[in-house]
Amino acid sequence: MILCLQIARQCRRYLHTYPLLQGTRNRPPKGQKSDAQAEPKQQTDGWSGVIGLEIHAQIKSKSKLFSGSGTEFSAPSNTQVSLFDCATPGTLPVLNRRCVEAAVKTAFALNCTINPVSLFDRKHYFYADLPTGYQITQRYKPIAASGWMEYVQVVNKQPHKHIVNIEQIQLEQDSGKSIHNPQDNNSLIDLNRAGIGLMEIITKPDFTSGEQAAAFVRELVLILKVLHVCDVRMFEGSLRVDANISVHRKGEPLGVRSEVKNLASMKFISKAIDYEISRQVKILEKGEKVVNETRGFDLKTGRTYPMRDKEILQDYRYMPEPNLPPLRLFNSENSQIVPQGQVDIAVVKKELPELPSVKRTRYLEEFKLFPIHAAMIVADERLSSLFDAAVPMAKNSTPQNVSTLIMNGLVGILNTANLSESAEEIPVKPKDFALLTDMLSEEKVPRSIVLNILQDLVKDGSGSTDVAKVIEDNKWYQINDEAELGALCDRVIAEDSESLEAIKAGRMKAFNALMAKVKTLSKDLANMKLTKGIMEKKLEIKATKD
Repeated sequence: MILCLQIARQCRRYLHTYPLLQGTRNRPPKGQKSDAQAEPKQQTDGWSGVIGLEIHAQIKSKSKLFSGSGTEFSAPSNTQVSLFDCATPGTLPVLNRRCVEAAVKTAFALNCTINPVSLFDRKHYFYADLPTGYQITQRYKPIAASGWMEYVQVVNKQPHKHIVNIEQIQLEQDSGKSIHNPQDNNSLIDLNRAGIGLMEIITKPDFTSGEQAAAFVRELVLILKVLHVCDVRMFEGSLRVDANISVHRKGEPLGVRSEVKNLASMKFISKAIDYEISRQVKILEKGEKVVNETRGFDLKTGRTYPMRDKEILQDYRYMPEPNLPPLRLFNSENSQIVPQGQVDIAVVKKELPELPSVKRTRYLEEFKLFPIHAAMIVADERLSSLFDAAVPMAKNSTPQNVSTLIMNGLVGILNTANLSESAEEIPVKPKDFALLTDMLSEEKVPRSIVLNILQDLVKDGSGSTDVAKVIEDNKWYQINDEAELGALCDRVIAEDSESLEAIKAGRMKAFNALMAKVKTLSKDLANMKLTKGIMEKKLEIKATKD
């Protein structure tokens, strides 16, 4: 044991001589400010919130970080537990290569400095669902550090770009799960989760409000999804967020912080942080002191509550993990010999997909989308997939036409059908969406009919509907013939002498009533823009907005 500790300490000293590997994108030029830096901090009566986040993301892998046990979420209790997971004496950890690759991918995506050699530590504390009495983690020499990430916060339908600094990314193992049973006054332990690989992503305290922090987590979720390193099912606990929160007045030292644990949705992240800021401000304005403590969040009341205090510094008795050698990463770009089976950073870098920030820029520069459209479409992976597939299929529409129909039509239909977040994919084929966009752009089918068809496609969900055939069978073609539209106007005028008299008397609401009747008479197929001009000529008026 003593020999292992000496070797580990020697490795720490040796590690400082290694060069560092930079991420894929350059840091913003020195002095250049993001919107977050350029705008004043959100304040409450002169108080400013200071928030840093710790995100625990379960790595998407078939086996655990240090054992070959499965990681299926819904498996029966204690059926995915190896001898190592339950701390059987004499068992040793074997590092999962897939988890290392996932951490390297994430480090590149978050513009981190990747350490070619990192170390594992033991963090000692007692929980009933932690069989060993310690967690294997990377506190002192993590796999990556010193990164940054760009994200977008939408305020009043306007996107604001921010940059947050990433302190470090570390690999560690998850604990088991305690199942409390108040009726029988006991607790049961499920070790299925024990040992699952985690990436802990720690940010600098760069946030000032709950919504700002939630916007960052939304962007991070997109990145992890695109990288396929985490399934980010927050309701299953595969992504958990801890928030460190304090308040202070401008120019004064930072205040005492509290930590709100295990926030499991964007809504709860925002609410918990804003409540905690408000709670601390009220305490300080009374002349009292904020207690350094760990707090939970009550979903029903929307309030945080104390769990345990941190006034006495907890001694985790960190020590180097004696059963794991230093984690070495190799880079074939530097003409290094990559040992068989080891992680090659160059290969991981080549496999990086298009990241959300890059996609937003592409939408703005290549497709000239409105900034709010680009931000909102990229924010939903399903919408961006539909957009990317539909644009090349649209023969007579611009990308702006496609994005407008998504944002001003499809999104509302999805929200009404409660598919805004619950469905894995949108039940509308890209070719059908492109066809509807073309017909709308060419004024072949009215907007109301297009929206009705989209609503039916979403409601049906099978994807088997032949959209072109449905339009043809129902003759849902827009009426653009001026003679036919004129005949409809004549019929409405002849049948509504009361509205005609009201128009002559200057009450223009009656004009809108006539237009509505034309629309109804045509079964929503009349080109209302043409109809308005024809009606104005027949009545010898110029209609204005009433």
